[in-house]
Amino acid sequence: MFICTPFNCNGFNLNYLKSNSFKNLLTQLVRRGFNVIAVARERSGIKGKNSKDETLGLLSGANACFSDDCRSGGVKDSWLNAYEATKNSLVVGRKFGAAHFVLLSAIYVQKPLLEFQRAKLKFEAELIKETGGYACASLLVLPIGGPRKAVTLLEQGEMLFRLAGKGPKFLKVPIQIMDFAIGILDFLVKIFPSLEDTAEFGKIGRYYAAESMLIWDPETGKYDADSTPSYGNDTLEGFFKRVLEQGMAGQELGEQTIF
Repeated sequence: MFICTPFNCNGFNLNYLKSNSFKNLLTQLVRRGFNVIAVARERSGIKGKNSKDETLGLLSGANACFSDDCRSGGVKDSWLNAYEATKNSLVVGRKFGAAHFVLLSAIYVQKPLLEFQRAKLKFEAELIKETGGYACASLLVLPIGGPRKAVTLLEQGEMLFRLAGKGPKFLKVPIQIMDFAIGILDFLVKIFPSLEDTAEFGKIGRYYAAESMLIWDPETGKYDADSTPSYGNDTLEGFFKRVLEQGMAGQELGEQTIF
């Protein structure tokens, strides 16, 4: 999310939080002339592998300041980051006269089954409640999809095989296997609380394996590709090509890696 205060010659002084997570957006903001103050983790990357100097390099063009935030994606972390840190940023922004508060969320919060989704929605509900007495009189929720038609998981797999110059080979596994594994982890968490995040990571994997990143129609109980707005030029196929040619630099999964 970012907070804007209109005090510099370009029109906006822009405080950009969670800069480690949206570096491409930060680059665009700098390119368009905003005076960006980037709040980020000092040691970025998977398990903080990037040093302070490397992080500063990634935030080139912005005035960087560092927080003590530590991101893992687990249950407690989800509430500390997606809710507490976001709420604190709004409080501080109001204190220092911010003119606008823009929240970058995600389309998957429309069907919340995970902790970080619930945390995001809790803050969104509080933000909507508070906008009536704040500088912003309304809150717009704008769903955005990628360019071209939606691509199923099977089509994504076929795309990868084609780009790699190999014939498609698939092993189809029932989703119930993931449900069974998650059920066991949920049971073990009651005995070994340290497994809480492992169970949550399993639920995250299951969510992305079974749910679509499209508009959810509550009346039909289905995802609707035709109602999902298309935007931009970067395609999944283009990303796959780049990965095959250049590797996964910048896309490491860290603790979320399955194999």
